Amino acid sequence: MIQVAIYAETAVMRAGLAGLVSQFQDFEILFTIGSVEELEERLDDEVAWVVHAGLGLEGVVNLLAQKPRPVLLIGDDETIAGRSVTFPAGGWGVVRNTISAGGLRAAILAVSEGLIVQSPGTGTPGRAALNAAEPEGKLLEPLTEREQMVLEKLAAGLANKQIAQALDISENTVKFHISSIYSKLNASSRTDALRKGAKLGLVAL
Repeated sequence: MIQVAIYAETAVMRAGLAGLVSQFQDFEILFTIGSVEELEERLDDEVAWVVHAGLGLEGVVNLLAQKPRPVLLIGDDETIAGRSVTFPAGGWGVVRNTISAGGLRAAILAVSEGLIVQSPGTGTPGRAALNAAEPEGKLLEPLTEREQMVLEKLAAGLANKQIAQALDISENTVKFHISSIYSKLNASSRTDALRKGAKLGLVAL
């Protein structure tokens, strides 16, 4: 169970993010807050932070940078670009506020595993500065085009049946591709496959 804290300046955004995150049984939302004062009181909490980019972005993320912790920043390119932010050591990410529920789940899982996540095309603030994570390890064998497509659907949070419908293949074929992906990535689960796939640059979470 991954414990999550949500920071957003508006009650509407806090409720929206909480509604998305609470859909997933492997996450537990400990609290949602909307002020720097409240944040200062919760800095020692061992949680994964989901932060909506607002006017006080710099102060919020720079406060969180005081100790290693996973932080996922959500916003649009205009809000994030050019902001002076120092991310904490460990997992962090920058994703668009149009991210799907499945994509949000995958991103939180990734930063909780110590990975760096960035939606394609988003400008990374401040610690852009931070070097992107170097891919670790290597594939035992390259993924086929279809396996790559299945991996991307896994990253979007789709179930086997949904992947089968999206790719117009049978569920058994999906299971076959997933098994092959696990083998090639030396992975033991979906989360493990996504973690290793992200490290190898095969999938953007």
